[in-house]
Formats: sequence, structure tokens, C-alpha cells
Amino acid sequence: VIAAANPIGGCYDESVTFEQNVDLTQPILQRFDLLYVIRDEVDPIKDTELANFVCGSHVRNHPTTLAAEEEEKARQDEEEEEQEEVDVTTLQIIPQDLVRK
Repeated sequence: VIAAANPIGGCYDESVTFEQNVDLTQPILQRFDLLYVIRDEVDPIKDTELANFVCGSHVRNHPTTLAAEEEEKARQDEEEEEQEEVDVTTLQIIPQDLVRK
């Protein structure tokens, strides 16, 4: 069994015991063979970068966003095709002496 517990107040206090940090009783803690403390070092810059990455990933992969991107791509492809079409009424006839071998 693997379990996780967040510290009281959201921040681990090194001045008190593990039991006091997570507010779990000894009988519950004794059921586990190993206890690990994983601390998050506060770094506002890295935390902001990580939050932007996670939120951006969710937005980019949301079905609504994907559908909108597909629609935009289809619209751009259609515009490119329209631009590639040649208006034959504006073409000039090539003189025969330029076409000869």
C-alpha cells in the first residue's frame, strides 16, 4: 500500500515530528513499513514556470482548443488553395516564336 499525506498548513515544519506535521496517529503510522518525507523547495520562478507549463498543456490538449485549431488550419488551407487558383482571364498569350524549339 502506498499512501500520501500533506502537511498541516501546506508546509512541512522541521521543528515538529512527522506525526505532528501530518496529523496522523501512531497506530496509523505504524501500519507502514517505510515513511519518506518529500519536501518542495519554494522557488517562485520555477513554480511559475511549472504552473504555466501544466496549465498551458491542459489548454493546448483540451478538446475545445484542439477543435478550434483544426478549424483554423482548415480555414488557412482553404485560403491558400484560393490564392493558388489562377485566373485564366488575366493570362497573356505567349508569342509563338518564344515557344519554338
